[in-house]
Amino acid sequence: MVLSDFIKLEHFSLSTIPLKGDILMSEIEKILNTLQSGRLEEPPLVSDVIEQDDVDLSISELIPKVKIIGVGGAGNNTITNLMKAGVSKYEYIDLIAVNTDARQLRITKAKKKIVIGRNICKGFGAGNDPEKGEAAAKESSEKLKKILENADLIFLTCGLGGGTGSGATPVIAEIARELRIPVLAMCTLPFSSEGEIKIRNAERALKKLVKVVNTIILIPNDKLLYIAPNKSIMEAFRLIDNILVQAVIGIAELIYEPGHINVDFADILKVVSVGGTALISTGKASSSEGNRAILAVKRALNNPLLSDIKVETAKSILINITSGSDITLKEAHTIVRSILDVTKVEERELKWGLTIKDDYKGEVKVTVFMTGIRIPYVDDDGKLLLRPYIERKLENDGVFKIIESIPRI
Repeated sequence: MVLSDFIKLEHFSLSTIPLKGDILMSEIEKILNTLQSGRLEEPPLVSDVIEQDDVDLSISELIPKVKIIGVGGAGNNTITNLMKAGVSKYEYIDLIAVNTDARQLRITKAKKKIVIGRNICKGFGAGNDPEKGEAAAKESSEKLKKILENADLIFLTCGLGGGTGSGATPVIAEIARELRIPVLAMCTLPFSSEGEIKIRNAERALKKLVKVVNTIILIPNDKLLYIAPNKSIMEAFRLIDNILVQAVIGIAELIYEPGHINVDFADILKVVSVGGTALISTGKASSSEGNRAILAVKRALNNPLLSDIKVETAKSILINITSGSDITLKEAHTIVRSILDVTKVEERELKWGLTIKDDYKGEVKVTVFMTGIRIPYVDDDGKLLLRPYIERKLENDGVFKIIESIPRI
């Protein structure tokens, strides 16, 4: 029997059943013995107006509003990639580009574009000076506040180490905090070869960010040196952009696409509020590859650009499974159980959902959102340990030895 044969039973939510050992399987068997399974249907649609205390409310007013703000050059590139990936199809997501560089904004694709610090930077950029980027954001604080208002969740994405991303992003996060809006930041860290100044800029910005955001995703650019050393620069950067894009798409699907076992927005806010660093990753596998449930989990947890993240230190997890109606009970159990076993998260801190889509027949996609994770290249105070960490890693992989053998000019 496939999972879709009984997940719509009245008063029954698979996500609430204990997951220890085979308890999940036995509990479901008991339910099936007493209830008649129903035919799988699409999640029920509701009318555009609901009644509450005799007052009609438009449902659109109650749907979560998410604003994704790309700050500086790297952040603007991410917004452009999100537009290309089709994230703009979600009506309640705003894709916003913020920069001190008017030229960069001209070529950025976004729903909204905001020039900050017109008097300080004159549209020319911050010149890799975080203090100038910070001053620009403060000059435009009222404009930024209006942009942030009415959001239920804010994503901030930027590259740390330069001027606008490092300087303005903490200011924007602080404004969001004053408005009591949860913030998830997604940041790249500079190549160690970019020099001590950029490393220190990133470190100072990171220390400020960890104090004002709810949780943060960090991706060191140096990872590309041993994951994709022979790819072109543009191809290598697309690997990082893809992580950020997939992270946003994964959250958007959790929020806006109705599930047959649902993960709601309150669940997402609960996970975001845990704090620390985060992982959002997806893995996909098909029946033709073998055990698609295990393969999808492995691919979600083994992204090479995120391989240093210690998933066993996670404190809270959301899982969303997307598949066709052929997904079996055993496969769903295997996915959730295996992630629990790997991460050691307490069961009460895990929530999972299931979405059935016709075009996923024969396939399984697993989206994992973890928070409260410790990572090896940032200490508790936000100090970057990136340079010594990456040099050890490169040496172990043999790449550092090659770099050292290059004659210095």
